[in-house]
Amino acid sequence: MTNSSPRTSPLILGFGEALFDVVDGVAILGGAPCNFAVHAQQLLAGDGGESSSARAIPVSRVGDDALGQRLRGEVAERGVAVDQIQVDGSLPTGTVEVELNAQGHPSYDIRPGVAWDTIELTPALAELASQAAAICYGTLVQRTAASRAALRQLLEAGQQALRVCDLNLRAPHYTPETIESSIRLATVLKLNGDELEIIADLFGLEVDGGAPCKTTALIEAVAARFPHLTTIAVTEGAAGARLWHGGQHAAAAPPKCTAVAGADSIGAGDSWCAALVVGLLRGLPPQTILNWANRVASFVASQRGATPVLPRELRTS
Repeated sequence: MTNSSPRTSPLILGFGEALFDVVDGVAILGGAPCNFAVHAQQLLAGDGGESSSARAIPVSRVGDDALGQRLRGEVAERGVAVDQIQVDGSLPTGTVEVELNAQGHPSYDIRPGVAWDTIELTPALAELASQAAAICYGTLVQRTAASRAALRQLLEAGQQALRVCDLNLRAPHYTPETIESSIRLATVLKLNGDELEIIADLFGLEVDGGAPCKTTALIEAVAARFPHLTTIAVTEGAAGARLWHGGQHAAAAPPKCTAVAGADSIGAGDSWCAALVVGLLRGLPPQTILNWANRVASFVASQRGATPVLPRELRTS
């Protein structure tokens, strides 16, 4: 069912919300799966040696409006294909009002009734899924029956792919049932420390109070609860990240990056996930993947907006 062998020219799909984050009145390209695809495309391109057929494609839906035209234009300007960003004739392009705290960490007001709530599985998209090396998705896009059904169909068509669930829990847009089904559909699970605590409570996962590292113990409990998972990654911001792959653990702290004025952490986790997926497809050692993902995410967190251009030295592991 899973594809663990590296590919020289992989196709990666990021399914879900493509939208604009509105920060201090400024609309900035966003949406976790869209951010993921933009970063994955940069990492696939690497230093120019990767095959030109390697590509990451966002799968989403925007309105037939000015914001939708702008979104597709900005994605295309980043060298990312937009043919799977569908256009809806009645619903508007999604927006999210973002508030930043003193440390630049965001909270979100995600508008309902928008175009990405009605993504459809077209014949062309189903064909792409059958060729994909990895498909990444989260829980937010599953808040409606229409997009949730499209995701299930996409994963069914792409059974050969790594199925990567980046939970990205955004209250109140998820349910316990959505969390469990999302993990059961995945082969790779990526989440942050807060989300790990949530699913531990949800599934009644208990760990030995004397364990040297609670996070490591919880990861092993999740792996035991969902034995089909091949990889579990947990990010903890400035505390670093942990990667469990093939029964082996790796851990690392992120490097320090000098932040620009107005920097925020939006998109850092999405860029981390992109490096994780590209690294897995290339068959890199877990510690190498972890160190690379930390470097990429630290840079993104030092910038403004979710999809800054990555420096050349960060595009290769």
